[in-house]
Amino acid sequence: SAKVLVAVLVVFVLNIVKYACERVWLERIHADLFGKELARLVKDEELVCKLTWCRPEASDLWVTPPEEPHTHSLRKTLYALLGQALGGDTHVLDADEKRAASVARATDILTNVDTESKGFFTLDDVDAALGSRRRARRAMQIFAAPGANLGRVRVSHDDAVSAIFAVFNKRESMYRMLHDRGALSVVLHRFTGVLFWFLAVLGTFIFFEFNVVSYILPVSTSFIGLAFVFGSTAQAAWSGFILIFVVRPYAVG
Repeated sequence: SAKVLVAVLVVFVLNIVKYACERVWLERIHADLFGKELARLVKDEELVCKLTWCRPEASDLWVTPPEEPHTHSLRKTLYALLGQALGGDTHVLDADEKRAASVARATDILTNVDTESKGFFTLDDVDAALGSRRRARRAMQIFAAPGANLGRVRVSHDDAVSAIFAVFNKRESMYRMLHDRGALSVVLHRFTGVLFWFLAVLGTFIFFEFNVVSYILPVSTSFIGLAFVFGSTAQAAWSGFILIFVVRPYAVG
């Protein structure tokens, strides 16, 4: 009947809204906690990719095969890491694979940037390759020591390999941590799911004008007895849930 269809549709829409609110809340917390560091890592990856493929006319000399342009989005990255998109073979490589990838990218970067075959590149070389002094300075920060005078830095092949390897390690560490913290969404989803479906069933009974009291009273008397057995445990669990997800979501992890 139309009444059943309306009830099913309302419950379905409310469930979608509940899930969306959970996702937005989790993303907001983790963006506030790790957004700046993750944004820096995503930017580092973007600049390494641009330097790797910034000179298409030299593609015959590249070690890394040309690829389609990457989309380096902070929000998409955070959404994927907090969800189930990160598998065991995604962004997680062993040391030898990371070292080999670092060597390949460093070789391609020197091929693109060191056009005079000096054996190193400088800020001016990166500026000429990227066409932007601001982006060139940001890219050189990946390869230079903190606080170094970027105008005087000379980046050799070994320096580039070490810097790119460090980017891979930092990225993997951050990605693993965020993906593990994404397990919070499973706990939150299960807890709110139980509460949601209980209220949904109760609301459906009321909508169809069932005598809810006649069904609840026998069950409630049983719960009163169980409350003396599990009351302290349930109270501790609820207090812990409120502490982690409401009171101190930024300090407890």
